[in-house]
Amino acid sequence: MQFEQIVKPDQWILSQSFTVKVEEIPQVIGPTFMKLGGFI
Repeated sequence: MQFEQIVKPDQWILSQSFTVKVEEIPQVIGPTFMKLGGFI
């Protein structure tokens, strides 16, 4: 594992984190990206 520090100008960041079972990924990806797209 590699850690790196990057200095950039201030900017807005949108992130989402959750845990799902591998079998649930197809049901989660679509709606999650739609929600994120709504914020953008």
